[in-house]
Amino acid sequence: MSLLEISRQERAIITASGHYMTEELPFSYVDWDQAKRETYVEAFASEAFEYWSGEHIWAEIHSLADTLIDFSNRW
Repeated sequence: MSLLEISRQERAIITASGHYMTEELPFSYVDWDQAKRETYVEAFASEAFEYWSGEHIWAEIHSLADTLIDFSNRW
């Protein structure tokens, strides 16, 4: 899977994940179920979020991705 094969929302989520994790989500995350996503983001959480649940980190990633898209739509 490549960057060209995923949606704008999925690209925004990958970009946003780098703000909460020690590395960005891989492109293959789009094929994962919610439990695997939450487990992965919890395992790779940056130090500031290391005590957060995967569910909460995922919610923050998704929120930032939505903000990135909203911002890009305005400009």
